[in-house]
Amino acid sequence: MAVITASSLFLVMLSMGTVQQTGTEVNVKTLIGELQEQDLWPKGDGELEWDELNGGFASLVLPSGVAGIQLCYREMGNDTALLTFGSDPPEGATVYGERAPMLLRIDGRAVPVVVEVLAW
Repeated sequence: MAVITASSLFLVMLSMGTVQQTGTEVNVKTLIGELQEQDLWPKGDGELEWDELNGGFASLVLPSGVAGIQLCYREMGNDTALLTFGSDPPEGATVYGERAPMLLRIDGRAVPVVVEVLAW
């Protein structure tokens, strides 16, 4: 009998980073670096603070070649967004995506979430 817990699922997700690209204009590494600098994307420890996300997005400067982004934080195993910044991509745009698992500290509690960025 196997028991799957939220923590074991989180550890599996940590080892499964994915990049989905459909073109060559957006430099995903540069974008992720900018998101990390503003504390919107997990760094080495994989944790972010809920209270700091709004300020980080307000001061975000998009790298050249990026017209817009949508940044979404979802609880593991749930399709409903906890928090979304930005807008939907325009129709016909080439969209790049990246996901990462992380822990989001909400009122002192560590919640396993997936952060996803769409860039065009």
